[in-house]
Amino acid sequence: MESYKRFDEIFKEIEQLNRQLKENESMDLSTMMEKAKQLKALTHEGNQILDTAKREIHTIFLDTEDTEG
Repeated sequence: MESYKRFDEIFKEIEQLNRQLKENESMDLSTMMEKAKQLKALTHEGNQILDTAKREIHTIFLDTEDTEG
């Protein structure tokens, strides 16, 4: 459950970074690059959480299938 909460936090952080990038057109290049690195790291972390959830769901499905069959 904790990972799902973290996924929600990641989603909000990504939205905030995107909003900052869109709203501040005068942002210098180094700041933009730093925010891009943050976006990349958050996206990677979010994808890892999704992959873990996918494996967990698959395992639950297989366990259910085994008990029914």
